[in-house]
Amino acid sequence: MVFDLGYPPHNTHNPRPGYRGTSLQEFHAAFPDNEACLRHIFETRYGQCPTCPNCRKPKKWYRISGTTRFQHPCGKAISPRGQTLFHNSQIPLQLWFYTMLHFANSHEGVNTGFLQRHLGVSQTHVYAMTRKTRMHLAALDQLNKVGEAGKQVLVRLEKLLGVNVKVPGGQNRASALFVADSEQIQSTVVGRARRSLLRMIIQRKVCTGAIPVTDCSWTYRALSDYGRRRSVVELLPTFMLAKPDSPDPIRSFLLHFKRPMINNYRRVDKDYLWLYLKEFEFRFNRRQRSQEIFGDMISAFPVLTSPVRQQLADWNFADLLGKVRRAP
Repeated sequence: MVFDLGYPPHNTHNPRPGYRGTSLQEFHAAFPDNEACLRHIFETRYGQCPTCPNCRKPKKWYRISGTTRFQHPCGKAISPRGQTLFHNSQIPLQLWFYTMLHFANSHEGVNTGFLQRHLGVSQTHVYAMTRKTRMHLAALDQLNKVGEAGKQVLVRLEKLLGVNVKVPGGQNRASALFVADSEQIQSTVVGRARRSLLRMIIQRKVCTGAIPVTDCSWTYRALSDYGRRRSVVELLPTFMLAKPDSPDPIRSFLLHFKRPMINNYRRVDKDYLWLYLKEFEFRFNRRQRSQEIFGDMISAFPVLTSPVRQQLADWNFADLLGKVRRAP
């Protein structure tokens, strides 16, 4: 019992919804050991009494002693950790779940140096755990789209500084296209802001029938091919208003994202910038129910094979040539 603090689980009821979270006592009550974590993964992926794919009979599965696999009475065995973020990992599952708890409760991001000292594992393992956790968060929200039919969706191009671009003579910055409504935000890292590329991203991440608008002249010009074609968004210069009708979700998100990028994540490679955006998006999109973030993290365990990881990268990253790479 690594995290037994000796008193019953409880949680503080902060009046501000974005400051609530999952306490260490609640975590230990739900996952006191590795066996509880493994059982949760199995039941989440397959159910409490899943049908065997071999004999087609729904009977109780038994844990194979000394392994992380479960076996059906007919002899069929499955590994609930297979093809997920835990695949082929030697780190105890309780430490994996504890790492995810830090991602859920953090406002400033997760510093790998702190996590390495906290968990007592090597730097290589910590980098792998944090990268796979961010990939897991991206997979959970992959199919989410922004907006509703007949309602406005805010679109904006932003430059993110302090990014490590592995190009000789390249500037240390990257561009990202954000689409947002009052509830959630989605981002895509882009290279050259071409109209065809930006239009494709909007079609992918905005619900059918929603009305894309922008208050950024650069975004409007890029989406009109700098005046040579009709823009795919409507320009609403709300920056000229003393009091806008509603808060700007993109600016709110960037206020939470840029400071940790300077303090904790210094000089992130552009190839991995989209993973850090997905981490902060996952928390930002649940800011009104932050006490449920950890529960959402472990509510499903998507398959993360190489083709799926490539598809996630293609969905959220466009290379320097302004082309969207095709998923295998």
